[in-house]
Amino acid sequence: TGNLPVAERWFNAAKQARIKPNAVMFTTLINAASRMGNIEAAEFWFQEAVEANVTDDEFIYTSMVDAAAKCQDLRSAEHWFQKACDAGVNLTMATFNALIGAAVKSGDRGAAVKWLEHGRLAGLEPNVRSFQHLVNAALRYKDILAA
Repeated sequence: TGNLPVAERWFNAAKQARIKPNAVMFTTLINAASRMGNIEAAEFWFQEAVEANVTDDEFIYTSMVDAAAKCQDLRSAEHWFQKACDAGVNLTMATFNALIGAAVKSGDRGAAVKWLEHGRLAGLEPNVRSFQHLVNAALRYKDILAA
């Protein structure tokens, strides 16, 4: 939902019940931090996932890219994308869409198009969300022909 304190309470209750933390749990925490615009908390939960040895999951990295996007921080989003690549994580178009969204929110239409092309070069098919980001960028800058 975006209620990080509630997500953290459930996480801690699960740990007390001796439920081993998994990628879904950490992704939920990262997403909750992201929805609150709290990149520091997202990074904290990512580090916790590293310590739990569950960072081989594409969703955790995509969540970090998305957290940076929500903070309008394209460079940080690109940093997390590179970390995913360095970790050998198999990325999907959702990760590229998060980068495209980060570029749009950061005001860099050129980077948005670049990341769409990088996704294509990686053999991924752009989807509705990919083009929604580009249309939103065109409308934001009143470039009706690009929309």
